[in-house]
Amino acid sequence: MDDAVEYEGTSKGLDRVSIEFTQGVGGISLFTTKAMTASDGSFSGMLQPNIAGGSTFTAKAKVKKLGPNSDFSYNPGDWRDGVTTFDLVLIRKHILTTDRLDGYDQLAADANHDNAVTTFDQVEFRKVVLDLPHNLGQYYETPWRYVRESITLNNPQDFDDQEDDNPFQYADLEGTSNYVMQTNRQGFDFVKLGDVNGSNSEVNGLQNNPEENSYPIFVDIVKLASPPGKSIYEFRVSDFEDIAAYQFDIEFPASSLQYSTAEAMDLSGLNSEFFGTTKASQGLIKTLWYDEANANAFTLSDGSGLFRLRFDGTT
Repeated sequence: MDDAVEYEGTSKGLDRVSIEFTQGVGGISLFTTKAMTASDGSFSGMLQPNIAGGSTFTAKAKVKKLGPNSDFSYNPGDWRDGVTTFDLVLIRKHILTTDRLDGYDQLAADANHDNAVTTFDQVEFRKVVLDLPHNLGQYYETPWRYVRESITLNNPQDFDDQEDDNPFQYADLEGTSNYVMQTNRQGFDFVKLGDVNGSNSEVNGLQNNPEENSYPIFVDIVKLASPPGKSIYEFRVSDFEDIAAYQFDIEFPASSLQYSTAEAMDLSGLNSEFFGTTKASQGLIKTLWYDEANANAFTLSDGSGLFRLRFDGTT
């Protein structure tokens, strides 16, 4: 057995992936082979011949990338790696059927492992971007999904931007139950959960990432006249032209300001769910926006307001 675990549609390998093949007959496990990928994603090991006869054999595979911690677990940043508002827009367009994802990206967009891409998945990945509590760890052992290399999920004839482009139709998609293993098709492709445009750190610039072509939005933070002991700030923009999404962090001195509320101003669809305030007591608010209704781009005139923040305290 000599193969690799590679990023979908490329030869980019993934290291520190544990692969365990269990072989048996009649539901009884007889042989187990373990392997670990090298830095280029390659792995090797010995598999037993088919003891029942014939030229092929069946095996059960367990694939898992080891996390960076001493117990091989993952940090919040590992789940968040590569997941941005750009992905939320692409997932929303897929749900609206205006621009459908290919098979690999649909797997990456399935947050709750229910073999579908729905608004639930979109909301779950929004929590990931905002660093809010999410449930990905309840559905997946790792932030990665693995696809049997013998199944290709980006063939143009199979994924041609039509409603029947369904990668979940394949039996045993992830190779975790018995299947026939064939010569040179024993490996796995991998996708990063939530990252449908290939911006995660493992890819490392391998793909043409549209986020690299983004440009800044200029924001003026204006302090308004406020009641005693209170502070009100408006976030007003310039050069906000054809913007499909944004995300940024707001840092403030927690010793003198205590976050109270956020209020929408001139940007359509912005609401309280677009703010991550779990670390507000430490002086950090995460915020994002995208058109949740239609995934359209918007233009605002100079001086328009995104939102207004209210704080207790002054500075």
